[in-house]
Amino acid sequence: MKEHIQLALRDVFVYKQKNEKLNVSPRTYAALSFKACTSGRYISEGTVTKHTPGALCLVPADVAYRRESKEENIYVFHFDATPLLPREIRVLQVSDVAAYRDKFETALALWQQQPPGYYYRVAAILYELFAEIAAPMEQAANKKDDLAKARQYMEEHFSNASLSIEQLARRAHVSPAYFRRRFAERYGTTPKQYLDRLRMQHAEKLLQTGYYSTREIAERCGFSDASYFCTAFRRHTGVSITAYRHITTE
Repeated sequence: MKEHIQLALRDVFVYKQKNEKLNVSPRTYAALSFKACTSGRYISEGTVTKHTPGALCLVPADVAYRRESKEENIYVFHFDATPLLPREIRVLQVSDVAAYRDKFETALALWQQQPPGYYYRVAAILYELFAEIAAPMEQAANKKDDLAKARQYMEEHFSNASLSIEQLARRAHVSPAYFRRRFAERYGTTPKQYLDRLRMQHAEKLLQTGYYSTREIAERCGFSDASYFCTAFRRHTGVSITAYRHITTE
């Protein structure tokens, strides 16, 4: 998981869970929760992920799952992650349960009381916890996972207009057809859709600065044809480049 992933907070709260077996539909945001007192398990896409008391649990966006757990007050962050996280539920067992409970309680109090600068202080806590559960696991996975390496290469080189799915498949040491299938199974989107999303997200950021022409943005986002870039942007956002500039500079 790359260090430049951006997190945007949506909510911080305590969920009072009873003994339950709950089916959760795919959501547009990710969740990071802390189970201090009880054990349980997640079941998603045929995979069972268990946790014991004192667990940080990360559920990415767009993942349907079944949660089975005992009664407890669960601390939860809801947030957006850009780019999207791998479609894999992760669990980190911690040794100092009290210290982690204090971090979540501090974040919750700040979120509820909203003193000056509260959002940034809560976001700092989220980034700290996110790094602990996500970064080490992804770093280890990247060392042995050619598919993850190809995805990382895509994230680092999306601005190259010549980047192709065939090149990415070669990096993963598989055929293009197999690469497309495996990528979609793991990340919930096709390689082409993921590449387009990376490019459009960067285009939106550049447009918001007001510094670049349409042609310059197209080139910086991996489009050799500015006209095609304009068409792709409208298809992605639902508005034209001109309209988007107007909206973001009002």
